[in-house]
Amino acid sequence: MLLELKNVNKEFVLDKDNKFVALKNINLKFDSSGLVCIKGASGSGKSTLLSLISLLDKPTSGQILFNGENILKYKEKDINFYRNHDIGILFQSYNLIEDMSVIYNIMLPSLIGGQSYKSAEKDALELLKKIDFPEELYNKKVSLLSGGEKQRVSLLRSLINAPYILLCDEPTGALDSANSKMVMEILKKVGHRRLVLLVSHNEELIDEYADRIITIKDGEIVDDKIVKNENNGTPVQEHKIYKKGKISSKFTNKNLLKRLKRNLFSLFAVSISLTFLFLVIGFTYNADNSLKEASYRQFDLGVSTISKETKNQISGSSLSISQVSRISENEMSKIKNNYNDFIYLENLSYFVPNNLNISYKNEMLESLTYNPIYSFSKPYVNDKLLLYGKFPKSDSLNEVVINQLAYQNLKDTLKSEPLNKVINVSYDVETSFYTESGNKIKDNITYNKNIKIVGVVQELSFLLTPKIYYPYLALYDYFSSYYLNNLSSYFGNDYSVVDRVRDVSDNDPLSSYSHFCFQKNVKNFEEIEKINNSLKEPYAFNNSSYTKYFALRDFSSAISMGLTIFLVIAIIGSVLILGIINYSSYIEDLKDSAILTSLGCNKDEITNIFINESLTIGFISFLFSIILSLASSKLINLIVGSFTDFKNLIYIPFLEFNNIKLIIPLIVFLAIVLVSILTTYIPILFSKKIPLRKELETND
Repeated sequence: MLLELKNVNKEFVLDKDNKFVALKNINLKFDSSGLVCIKGASGSGKSTLLSLISLLDKPTSGQILFNGENILKYKEKDINFYRNHDIGILFQSYNLIEDMSVIYNIMLPSLIGGQSYKSAEKDALELLKKIDFPEELYNKKVSLLSGGEKQRVSLLRSLINAPYILLCDEPTGALDSANSKMVMEILKKVGHRRLVLLVSHNEELIDEYADRIITIKDGEIVDDKIVKNENNGTPVQEHKIYKKGKISSKFTNKNLLKRLKRNLFSLFAVSISLTFLFLVIGFTYNADNSLKEASYRQFDLGVSTISKETKNQISGSSLSISQVSRISENEMSKIKNNYNDFIYLENLSYFVPNNLNISYKNEMLESLTYNPIYSFSKPYVNDKLLLYGKFPKSDSLNEVVINQLAYQNLKDTLKSEPLNKVINVSYDVETSFYTESGNKIKDNITYNKNIKIVGVVQELSFLLTPKIYYPYLALYDYFSSYYLNNLSSYFGNDYSVVDRVRDVSDNDPLSSYSHFCFQKNVKNFEEIEKINNSLKEPYAFNNSSYTKYFALRDFSSAISMGLTIFLVIAIIGSVLILGIINYSSYIEDLKDSAILTSLGCNKDEITNIFINESLTIGFISFLFSIILSLASSKLINLIVGSFTDFKNLIYIPFLEFNNIKLIIPLIVFLAIVLVSILTTYIPILFSKKIPLRKELETND
């Protein structure tokens, strides 16, 4: 016995309190061949019976035996094999893949079963020729066929794997008389070699072609009679080992083209998000290096001051007053030992301030400032910053360099080339000393120099001010030999300006409340960071160049934070877009998925169709975003570099990061794979679980 149903019952739950009994105690046996027609009024249960035999639905109770084995106990892979090899299904509504060709639709069961494309195509062509199907339609999309042509394609598809049972649900219901007879003739021939179970309400066709007629009424068998007994039957072979067929690539390509506009939108959204991600990574990764590199372009980078800041609480208030003073010699000794990459000297700014008198031919030059560097020799200056002219050959107060802004200001003011012009700097100050007896000793200090501009240096344009640079070492030597006549007479020995500064109290204005500390090597930016980060209260370290760098770094961090927040929003948006699009794609192709399942395709392969579509979009987006981000970073660097000093603000570490090669693109690619799988699998996982029969019906 090929097929047997034992006490099969099927109930449908209408609501909490009501059930509909579709089949009651069905007991039937079928031989291995013959055209068995099942008739009955609409709603009698005949189509439900075929759904149970094909495992498109499951009975409430009972057994369905195929070759003596209960198919209701089959595991998923056995169910797939059963649908693919043992049975063929001919649907009333055809259930073809509408946007695929005739020949591919017929080949599908063979491809799902693991047959090669070439072999499956050969079998399909043989079947088409046997029924004289028009050759010009072989490669046409099924959607372009007539109803009769579609039903013949559906019939050949159900036969290509030579199933033992052919299940036909109203195969002529939508056909005209001529096409109905054509289909019935084919089914009659098929019935000579295998079992054909046909559900129909057309009693004329049933009477003409049936070998056996089963009548169902209200879910029960009311009649079962043999009309003809011309078939001897064929033995049922053993199950073959199930072989997993691969069809996902073909369907993935189909879906990519079918949803081209939607997929292009997804590709665009993901590409933009990934490009923005790479740019943010590149900015975050290289901004600090770029800022440091730009900060090297400050001629007075190695000039700092160090002082002491004491906070005194105001009585009865939460406020405090900060008092700045020079660090004592004992304390300075400890600092010198701890930070020996600097040269420490007394600050003489009281006698030669930045804003002294600067003139050219007795005409005052406004806005220029007079600024110290330790020396014009290496490694105290960055000689690569020289734009025009030269550095003084020796550390002399008679030759100076200026920055590019001072150069432009002087050029505009003088209406001529500033290089090699001689300008005058001067400053007068009086110092007083009180003796133990209360007498006041005064000395006048005059600094007056004619200085020649011999060079121009190019500096960081951020907050740039017009500066003249002179060597502090020469100034220190100058004031070390500049003797205060009145105080020298009082003390009875030569007493210089430097001696005076050295001897004043640490909170005296003459001390400038600080020491100068000059970096021995201006290219060692880390030493500035080291002393700035490690000096604790009450000591205060100040470097105007480092302050600029710090301001830029804070600004960069704020930008980076804002970009990161925007990036997170963009990525979440892209993931949501992918999720919505993938879910809508799954819902759109739910009918095709149900058809493939009814032909024996396993769930993993069907899921792969959608995952591969998402992965393809993700992979193309990934490649496109790499190209786009590289081009964008170069363009941004070019634009930013054209009006700022940051020539390489964005550098994306595609090749290597933290000594690990290709880690950034690898992580991003794996994230794309994960997101593509999740945004595809989750909608499928949480989609409404309904019987396969219902999916095929509701998507007609």
